[in-house]
Amino acid sequence: MEELERNFSESAKKLVSTKTQAREANALYLYGLYKQATEGDCTMEQPWRIQVELYSRWEAWNKNRGMSRRVAMEKYIERVNELT
Repeated sequence: MEELERNFSESAKKLVSTKTQAREANALYLYGLYKQATEGDCTMEQPWRIQVELYSRWEAWNKNRGMSRRVAMEKYIERVNELT
């Protein structure tokens, strides 16, 4: 698990430092996986749909409900490698 956590951290840093702009869908997908890997299931109350940005983030994180930390990290690393 330590190696997976190290790869996850490196992928997060790699994504931040890259000049490649991820499309919004990829950004939200990665956000949801990152939150699931670092915090677990979504604990935020569902925001109103008119709060577009907040609702989009909530939805991206909530879609991963029940996903294990390990799987979230693996999917995050895989997507970052595809984008960079």
